[in-house]
Amino acid sequence: MYLTGPGVLSGVVDSLLERVTRAYLRMEFNRSYDRPESEFFYPRTDAGPFLERGVLTIWLFTGLHDRYHLPADEARFLDPQTIERMTRTGLASIWAVANADRRPGIDRPIPETVPRY
Repeated sequence: MYLTGPGVLSGVVDSLLERVTRAYLRMEFNRSYDRPESEFFYPRTDAGPFLERGVLTIWLFTGLHDRYHLPADEARFLDPQTIERMTRTGLASIWAVANADRRPGIDRPIPETVPRY
């Protein structure tokens, strides 16, 4: 499961998500896009308007494949067990962020590639 956002924007949230996945399903995060120069960090994200306004974003996704966003991207290619593990990990992660003692936010500089509004 790809994770984008916390490694660039928040050491607190990054550590929290690592603790969650180690304590729960031990799903490994692929962080190859979790860097400021990645187009998947910015601008190729639906979270762009949030980033531009200084709101922490966390993006979990399955990555790219040959059928990505094409008519051939059909449900029959899904792996239900992987989807369940990803969903459980995502839910546990969101739960941990929502129930943190302090509201987590951006604690690292927002990269200059992100315009500010």
